[in-house]
Amino acid sequence: MAFIVSFGFAACGSDDDGNEEVPVDNVNPVINLTAPTEGASFVRGVNAFEISGELTDDVALDTCFFSLSTELKSASSLKSIDDPQVWRPNPKGFSISGKVHTFTGEKVFGPIPEDAMEGAYTLNIEVEDAAGNTATERISFNITE
Repeated sequence: MAFIVSFGFAACGSDDDGNEEVPVDNVNPVINLTAPTEGASFVRGVNAFEISGELTDDVALDTCFFSLSTELKSASSLKSIDDPQVWRPNPKGFSISGKVHTFTGEKVFGPIPEDAMEGAYTLNIEVEDAAGNTATERISFNITE
């Protein structure tokens, strides 16, 4: 009888070493931007470049990074200081937390300068969650006169 009682306690016991199993997060965060949209046009010197949308993760978000790129000619090839310049604002990074982060009309890079060169640009977004999983998205847009 003592054997049956002791077996019952061993089988129903808890983890005595105090270690809880932590689930492994191997799911990438999700980027769902509503603005700018692919192929959108912005008027230089008039429009502000605004970002709207939602970043989500199943466990916890950590950082978000925005940058712009372009295939336009470099500013060093321009002939005079009055020529339009390739718009190259500094990349912006943000610490974020929780499972959801919302951007609503964020002017991450400020207004588009009046002397910004017309043409195609690309917004690059990278999001990382607390476990180091990443998601990236690229949205092409145009700057017009």
